[in-house]
Amino acid sequence: MEMSVDLTALRTVLQNLEEQHDNLLQQQPDVPRLDREGIMESVIQRFEICYDMAWKVVRRYLHVELRLPDIPNSPRPVLRLAAENHLLGDGGQRWQDYSSTRIQTTHMYSQDIVDSAMALMPTFIRDTADLIKRMEPSTQDD
Repeated sequence: MEMSVDLTALRTVLQNLEEQHDNLLQQQPDVPRLDREGIMESVIQRFEICYDMAWKVVRRYLHVELRLPDIPNSPRPVLRLAAENHLLGDGGQRWQDYSSTRIQTTHMYSQDIVDSAMALMPTFIRDTADLIKRMEPSTQDD
């Protein structure tokens, strides 16, 4: 029986993040501050969910598809293995930056952290979409 990694949930959370990020970008300047802040907080929460799901799906992919033994159960080492196995394209360092941002958005809160996280969103969205493509069964042999 052949097992594969289901990418459906990761695609869904990425789409949710992208939609809310687009919603934020389309807000008019006269939108009340609290509404805009609420949308930004939602983008950050969706980033956290997407990031967490991404590294966990990568972990499963490394184990099931690439048959790597003894895969760590924390994001940074999993992402290093993903980079070594060409799943992150040229984005290995960016994924380490996403890890740092994920830690900051969870444990600290300041406008600087929010601004930094928001600046990463377009690249994170693209990198996650690229990661999904690299893990899709039809592109594994490319």
